[in-house]
Amino acid sequence: MNAVETPVIAVESPSSPSPAPALGPIEIGVGSFLLSGPGASGVVGLSVFLFDEIADNLYLRPSVAAGEAPASNAGSTWAAGRLDACTRVPGNYRVDQGLQLDLCGGTDVGLTYFASGTQTGQPAQGRTLPYWDLGPSLALRGELGDRGGAVWLRAFGGINVLRPGFEDSQGTRQTPPPASFRLELGFSWGR
Repeated sequence: MNAVETPVIAVESPSSPSPAPALGPIEIGVGSFLLSGPGASGVVGLSVFLFDEIADNLYLRPSVAAGEAPASNAGSTWAAGRLDACTRVPGNYRVDQGLQLDLCGGTDVGLTYFASGTQTGQPAQGRTLPYWDLGPSLALRGELGDRGGAVWLRAFGGINVLRPGFEDSQGTRQTPPPASFRLELGFSWGR
């Protein structure tokens, strides 16, 4: 009796697709702020920001902000972009029902425009000055349930690296203060 050999055909099974990498939380938000430091008077304005996890408990927070000085002798408009690197310290709460603390460090880069005028603090001709600030920020973030919403209260402090000044229409030298401070209240939505 002769044994019949049956050829064995190796069938490669298709490899199972690798799972998609888990994406960190991304939040998009808006806020209003009060700022002291870019000029002789304070600035009130709005900001838009993104909060994105780029590594385990390391976040980037780019933002854009713009505002104007309230009615005062030295009318000014301020605009800047900011980039912060942050770490988040969660509270001892259930997810979606608590407070978190964000500790950040970053920089603002922008411009301040001073309108022309004849009063003290106003240049004879409009002036645009560069703005650069370095410093920390601290935020309290309160989650608004399981829908991905949150309310933020942020405080920024910094050293004004660039402090160019100008002669006002009265001949007095106007120089920005050495430090700035910003307080921001915002809302964000994310996954």
